[in-house]
Amino acid sequence: MSLKKIKWRISYTSYDNKMLDEFYKPAIRQSESYKRISGYFSASFLENLALEIEDSININNLYIQILCSPLMSDEDKENIRLGYGMREKISEFIATELKKISDDSKTLPLISNLIARKAVDIKFVVTERTGMFHDKKGIFKDSEGNRLAFTGSNNETNNAMFNNYESLVVLNDWENKKYVDEIENDFNKIWSGEKADLILLDVTKELIEQIERISKTNMSNSEDIFSTVNIYKKYSSLYKYQLKAVESWRENNYRGLLEMATGTGKTITALACYQELAKEIKKMVTVIVVPQIELLYQWEEDIINSGSRAIICSGDNPSWPGTLKNRIRRLSSMSHGYINVIVTRDTFISNKFIEIINVSKIERLIISDEVHSFGSETTRRKFEQLEDIFNYRLGISATPFRKNKNESKELISFFGGIVFSYSLNEAIKSGFLNNYEYYIKLLYFDKESLEQYRNIYYTNKEKLLKKNIEAINQIEKITATIANSSTSKIDELVSSFSSRDDEYQSIVYCSPGGYNNNINKFEEKHIDIVAKKLSEIERVKLRKIRSQVNSDERKKILTQFKERKLNVLVAIKCLDQGINLPEVTDAYILSSTDSQTEFIQRRGRILRTYPGKPTSKIYDYVMLPQDYNADTFEPDEADAYFVARELKRMKAYQDGADNYNEIQKKIDIIEEAYRDLLEVNEYGFNK
Repeated sequence: MSLKKIKWRISYTSYDNKMLDEFYKPAIRQSESYKRISGYFSASFLENLALEIEDSININNLYIQILCSPLMSDEDKENIRLGYGMREKISEFIATELKKISDDSKTLPLISNLIARKAVDIKFVVTERTGMFHDKKGIFKDSEGNRLAFTGSNNETNNAMFNNYESLVVLNDWENKKYVDEIENDFNKIWSGEKADLILLDVTKELIEQIERISKTNMSNSEDIFSTVNIYKKYSSLYKYQLKAVESWRENNYRGLLEMATGTGKTITALACYQELAKEIKKMVTVIVVPQIELLYQWEEDIINSGSRAIICSGDNPSWPGTLKNRIRRLSSMSHGYINVIVTRDTFISNKFIEIINVSKIERLIISDEVHSFGSETTRRKFEQLEDIFNYRLGISATPFRKNKNESKELISFFGGIVFSYSLNEAIKSGFLNNYEYYIKLLYFDKESLEQYRNIYYTNKEKLLKKNIEAINQIEKITATIANSSTSKIDELVSSFSSRDDEYQSIVYCSPGGYNNNINKFEEKHIDIVAKKLSEIERVKLRKIRSQVNSDERKKILTQFKERKLNVLVAIKCLDQGINLPEVTDAYILSSTDSQTEFIQRRGRILRTYPGKPTSKIYDYVMLPQDYNADTFEPDEADAYFVARELKRMKAYQDGADNYNEIQKKIDIIEEAYRDLLEVNEYGFNK
């Protein structure tokens, strides 16, 4: 075997060339040794080369040496320099990396065997200085003594190979011997410990121990990999309305939308539909699409409880493409079996995901959770392609509608129509959801903000009456600034919590923007000032949840809330949909849009049943232009827009509340105060 037989490029880039297939694999096959210095190393990258490595060992007696740096904090590195816990830290890093290899991988035992046979040798390097070991180069050598060296930006990781834009320059020793010698000499000095300021650790023992531990775990779980779900492993039976939903979906040729109130068991009903289809289809890939990361793990838990397994496809699991390809390939050769894939919507619509899922002729079912989010423009553009890929389709949501009627129509048509509905009021009356009470906290504009609001209204009046989008956005912007993040709401909220002497588990919904004192907007975020003020109350134990909080930290926060180590979650929109928190007793709404979907989803967050749970409560901080009881009350035409918007929300939350009649009296008073203006100016809020 000779490296000279291949015409190597001068350089390779990850976007323009398939670096793994065009460079690494052929070089490995021709070589008897491979020396690699990599800033970072991942076991998943070694997995991709495992077959080529095995072939080259058998033919060329290949020997691989890798020098790389573990990912460590400054504190970890300081402890290592002091001689404390180096092996423990290295072992933790190895365990973390190996867990990223697919759970059904057949190459883990192979990798362990390669290391045990000394075919692969890995040493970790830590600098004695404050910086990191971050060199990146390598040398291949064949049985004839020909060498091929390279240097570039890429680490020995899957991200470097498949996601990042990386490049490398190739040098052969039959044309550039001086440079290749220099690269190899540098490697040899580091490997032998001759380089000053570098600490080396041989990790052979730790790698083998961790691989064997993971392999044993995977062996015990492998029987579930291709099993279908069986919901009766956890649930003794379904409710009648759930059975009716499954029947309706089946009768519609296994297509359709289920419009079911939050908290009525949509996930289990969807899995029951999947289980029903599996009676007819013996080999199938089921793709479950969710709008946010937290829902990935809720679905995974339900699938595991139903006796099966799932592949998580998101940025949190960079090895998903290889795992998914491998499992589909294995299923293709089987007479029967099932693959469950849980994927975020952003990953789902990527060309990479669709290309992998469409590679075989295995039947496919799509389940879209919170299906209203599936109707975004980017997803709808792919509907025609997705219709060819997924013969069976199921959408579930408490609100399977978009704000735009045409978008809703297109979404509903894709799934085959709404085949079953079960409303929130039905669920409450039947005892499947908790009873609730709705309380309105009235607040008013100050003189300056009222004047500002009215001026902007009249500036945009003509466009607004024609429902011009630009004008509506302008008026909504000032509405949000004045109403949603006002400090007057915060003061009232603090007063409410300070006066409470009962036990509570609460969600506080905040504005995504800065807070204001009705007229001046400040840089500090509304959610931050709310959290700061509430945390000053002795009984309040809170955490903030927003999009910037990573998924691991979010899971930790939600677990703390469920365990009652926290009693208040301060959020923006990321708790609006799907999150299963039956412990929540009440919600405080400081910020809101005019979205009917939002009203239903937020109400659903607090209505899930829980042992010993009291009547749920919604506290809504409603802004009106003026106090209608004041002597100075002078309603203006401009006020009708804002009042209609607030009334829409009040009526939505009132519907289904135990204190419906009490709230109706308040609504009647507000409508009476603004009746003439509301009748003249119709903005579509009550439609």
